[in-house]
Amino acid sequence: MENGNINISENIRLLRSAKGVSQETVAQALGISMQAVSKWETGASLPDIMMLPRLAEYYGVTIDGLFYGADEKEASACVLPSLTAEAPSDIPDDDRLRIVQFLGRRCLGVDDWVDGCPIKLDLTPYKDNEFHIEIRGSADIEGDIGGNVSAGDGVECGNVGGNVSAGDSVDCENVGGSVTAGDGVDCENVAGSVSAGDGVDCGRVAGSVTAGDGVDCGDVAGFVKAGDGVSCGSVGTYVDAGGDVECGDVGGDVTAGDGVECGEVAGFVKAGDGVSCGSVGTYVDAEGDVECGDVGGDVKADGDVRCGAVGGGISTGGTIEISSGGAEGEAGEDFGNRLERNIENSVRRAVEDAMKSFGDVFGGDGK
Repeated sequence: MENGNINISENIRLLRSAKGVSQETVAQALGISMQAVSKWETGASLPDIMMLPRLAEYYGVTIDGLFYGADEKEASACVLPSLTAEAPSDIPDDDRLRIVQFLGRRCLGVDDWVDGCPIKLDLTPYKDNEFHIEIRGSADIEGDIGGNVSAGDGVECGNVGGNVSAGDSVDCENVGGSVTAGDGVDCENVAGSVSAGDGVDCGRVAGSVTAGDGVDCGDVAGFVKAGDGVSCGSVGTYVDAGGDVECGDVGGDVTAGDGVECGEVAGFVKAGDGVSCGSVGTYVDAEGDVECGDVGGDVKADGDVRCGAVGGGISTGGTIEISSGGAEGEAGEDFGNRLERNIENSVRRAVEDAMKSFGDVFGGDGK
C-alpha cells in the first residue's frame, strides 16, 4: 500500500485480502450486508463515518491506515504468515523467541519471550468477550475473560467466566467454573470446585476444595480436603485436614491431624489435639480436651470433657463436666439428622448468594 494517497476502497480491499477473510465474513463481523462491503471495495459507496473506528479495529490498523494504507510495520504485524513464509522485514534474524497474540486472525500484540516472565494480555477493550484463552506458558492478563483459561504455567487475571487450568499457580478474581492448579490458588468466589497442588486462599466455593497444603476460604458447598490446616466458613459435607481445623458449621464429618474449633457438626469429630465446637451429630474422639454442645454418640478424650447432653458413653483421661440440663445418654438418635439438614440448608443459601453476586460481573444470573 502506498502512503500519501487517499484510496479507501482499495485499502479496505487489500486489508481484507491480507486478513484472509471473505466479504461475507467482514459483513457478519460488522453487522452489515455483504453488498455494502462489496460497494466499499469497488468505490460505489463509502463507509459511514461512524463505521470507520469499527473497521479500523477489525483490521487492526488506525483510521489513517484505512485512508492512506497501513504502514509496513502495521501491516506485517497483523497478517498471520504461514510456517514457511519469510518473517516480516522489521523483525531481526536473531535467536530470540517471539510471541504473537491473535484474536482469530487479528493481531493483538507482539512480544519478545523472556524466561520467567509471564505473557501479558490486555483484554480491557474486550470486556464483553466470550472467547477462550490457551497459553503454552504463564500469563498475566489484564481484564475479564468470558470463557476458559488454560496455561502450561501460572495465570494472573481478573474475572473468568469459565474454567481455569494452570500448571503452576492461579491468581485471579471470580471464576465461573472450576480452578485446577499445579501450585497455589488465590482467588475470590468460585462457582465450581478448586483443586491445588499447594495452598488455597479464596472466597466462597460452590463445589469442593482439595489442596496439597492449607486452605483459607469462605463457605464451601462440598467437602474440604487439605494437606495442612483449614480455616473456612461453613462446609456442606466433610472436612479432612492434616493440621488444625477452624471453620463454621460442617454438614458431615471433621477429621484433623491437630485441633478442631468449629460450629455444629452433623457427623463425627476426630482430632489429634483438643476439640471446641457446637453440637455434634455422632461421636467425638480427641487427643486433648473436648468442649462442645450436645453429642449424639460417645465422647472420648485424653483430657477434660465439658459438654451438653451426650447420647452415648464418656471416656476421658481428665474431668467430666456436663452442662445444666444435659446428661449422659440423653441426646436423641435423630439428633445428627436434624443437624445435617440445618447445616446443608445454611451452607447452600450462603453459596447461592455468593454466586448471584458473581453473575453480576458478566451480566448473567450467576451459577
